[in-house]
Amino acid sequence: MHLNQRTVCGFLILSGLFCAASVASRAESVAFAISLDTSTLVDLGSGYVDIELNPGASDALLVNASIYNVVTDGVLGDTIDTGSAYGSLTGGQLPTFSNTTFFNDLFEQITWGDSLDFDVCLCGPGIDGESITGTTFSVSLYAPDGITPLLTNSQDGSILHIDINPPDGDVTSTVFPDANNDTWATVDEGVCPEPPSAVFCGLGLALLAYCFRRQWAISQPQ
Repeated sequence: MHLNQRTVCGFLILSGLFCAASVASRAESVAFAISLDTSTLVDLGSGYVDIELNPGASDALLVNASIYNVVTDGVLGDTIDTGSAYGSLTGGQLPTFSNTTFFNDLFEQITWGDSLDFDVCLCGPGIDGESITGTTFSVSLYAPDGITPLLTNSQDGSILHIDINPPDGDVTSTVFPDANNDTWATVDEGVCPEPPSAVFCGLGLALLAYCFRRQWAISQPQ
């Protein structure tokens, strides 16, 4: 296939734009590795995992969340998603959230195993952005009645929060203890998955080499 040099160089420009967008998006992103110890819940049989991403008010800056690397020895079941929450921990379409409505919730049935682990990537202008209103990513565990919170003594029933705090979009995490002051979750820093635009960066470099090589060949005396 014959490639026009101008076309190739045009594609390189587009690749560069994709690379710039990639760098910008990663500058406004943060990831966490979440691990839940559910071993004391095995005798209950089943229950629910509840994950939310909710703004403090309508003027909160945009924040999106994606969940990946889900690992559990339990059995995940039916899911109810509300607002700007989509997907399931079971796989296929893994959960994604946006804080574009007041209540964005994923409520998924689970037969308890010893643990439930997953990573979450938070991104968008709200990360490190100036705002008077924040956003909270929260995880809760519920008994089979879907009402009684488990492994926590927090007022809202959450076992953990990841807060995007005003006024500067600083991100902090909190794990809440249970009534005996024991904690059953850990939140560690993680790494967001490499964005698809990185593929264009690599391809752009390859085409750049082609462009220079072709230009050099044309400029050589026959």
